[in-house]
Amino acid sequence: MRTIAVDNHGVVLETGRIRFMDTAEALRENPVVQHAYLGIA
Repeated sequence: MRTIAVDNHGVVLETGRIRFMDTAEALRENPVVQHAYLGIA
């Protein structure tokens, strides 16, 4: 989560394709991103 806190915009790539692109806050709060990419249940 520290990486997301460094900038105000983020992109999540999956197999070379953009899966999510949003503000850092929206990505942190996204339940799919939390579970699949941040390891938060």
